[in-house]
Amino acid sequence: MKLRQMLSAATLKLSERGVESPSRDARILIAHALSVRLDQVTFKCNEEIEEREKRVFWNFVAKRANGMPVSRIIGKRLFWGRYFQVTKDVLDPRGDTELLISLTLNENFSSFLDLGTGSGNLGVTISAERLDAFGVASDISSRALGVAKENAKLHGVSDRLKFKQSNWFEKLEGKFDIIVSNPPYIAESELPFLQREVKAYDPKIALCLGEDPLVAYRNIAREAKFFLETGAAILVEIGFAQGEAVEQIFFKNGYNSISVHKDFGGNDRVVRARMGS
Repeated sequence: MKLRQMLSAATLKLSERGVESPSRDARILIAHALSVRLDQVTFKCNEEIEEREKRVFWNFVAKRANGMPVSRIIGKRLFWGRYFQVTKDVLDPRGDTELLISLTLNENFSSFLDLGTGSGNLGVTISAERLDAFGVASDISSRALGVAKENAKLHGVSDRLKFKQSNWFEKLEGKFDIIVSNPPYIAESELPFLQREVKAYDPKIALCLGEDPLVAYRNIAREAKFFLETGAAILVEIGFAQGEAVEQIFFKNGYNSISVHKDFGGNDRVVRARMGS
């Protein structure tokens, strides 16, 4: 069977199973099965595929048809132009989170804290984009930190990004020019209604801390002030309808210059606040 025939059959199967981007996903999976770049798939469309590669590809397609995200199948996710390793121990990075990167890179800073780093996509990206900055990336999960460390090595920033296992600020020390975080913000009662790609494959601890979806922001706003330099900023990702509530949490904790930023879909996505003048 030729590659184009396999792509056509796989696209149809994924479409019938309700996959949102069946053609794109099929191309990514076949590129991974053949160990070629995605842009090489088109040039191989008339080539015959070896039996071993067929088996690998159809195994990938079966997993995707059953709801496993492409990133979980191939073990990596593209974020801000770089591939990040992802495992069952870390949140799958989303495109919406790139807004947090964009806003952060507009700030002036030489030191930063990535609180709850997960795969390290925030801390590693910031380090890779700001060659003069030094950062700390923390997480409560030792396994998540292991993934983040591998991503730091992959992108050559291990010398400027240090890792610390900590429950929020519990074991951290020092002050930073900026703090960034993408904390859990889903209420436990909402979990059954999430996309199957999320609820079945993202670690629960990265999504939810109980029934109160704002508990992480209360913890962060209360403690972050002691880890920020005077005039330093904090930026946090939020749920699509949490802008006003999170804004009020930071205001009540003494922050100023608070603003809510929307993503490309027009939804609240990031709250930025400043401590002191």
